[in-house]
Amino acid sequence: MLHPIAFSGWLGMFITAMNLLPMGQLDGGHIIYAILGRRHRAFSFVMAGVLIILGLTSWPGWFIWAVLISVIGMWHPPVGDQHAPLDAGRKLVCLAAIIVFILTFMPTPFYII
Repeated sequence: MLHPIAFSGWLGMFITAMNLLPMGQLDGGHIIYAILGRRHRAFSFVMAGVLIILGLTSWPGWFIWAVLISVIGMWHPPVGDQHAPLDAGRKLVCLAAIIVFILTFMPTPFYII
């Protein structure tokens, strides 16, 4: 039992973690594309496998996320200058986003009896 304000904070962290999943067209997918480039698609397929494994072991809702992101697409549109390296500030922002994802991700966000 949580206070409504604590529950809304938890829900905000849950939605942030879902948006930072490093797959497809989600914000996490854009970050991984900036770091990995064309290898982004292979990484997205690996993450879909991880979500399926999490669906088997912890929370069945991960199956829905794996299918939903697979339907939306595992690709990323090309950027204007793919060969330009990230500067130090953007690398720091990528690192901060990855840390936020790690801190907010929950393998079992809902307990099902």
